[in-house]
Amino acid sequence: LEDVALVSDIDSYNEDDDCVVLMTLHKSKGLEFDVVFHLNMNEWEMPGKHLAVEGDFDSVTFNDYNQDLDLHYVGITRARKVCFLVSSSRRTNSSGRFSNAYPSEFLGINGLEQLRTNI
Repeated sequence: LEDVALVSDIDSYNEDDDCVVLMTLHKSKGLEFDVVFHLNMNEWEMPGKHLAVEGDFDSVTFNDYNQDLDLHYVGITRARKVCFLVSSSRRTNSSGRFSNAYPSEFLGINGLEQLRTNI
């Protein structure tokens, strides 16, 4: 890790650099990478949603479903060779407490589950 360099400005990123680039889905638009890790593919996070009525889990609303779907598309299409869609078994909920996490509904839309290899 002695050669780790922080790229703070995407304009200074050079494709020939041997580095890991961390960025938001918004910042990745228009860029391509050989390998992409699309993180937080958990229910409640992607797409973002919240309870419409406190304590009523049958009553949820989405922050902006279409924008989140567009961002997900941006994320998976940045990869030239492989895209890792990463979900977890635990997440931090809106109250700041750990809770069980479940895969995002985006992992199963439009037959995507047929294209994925679970590791």
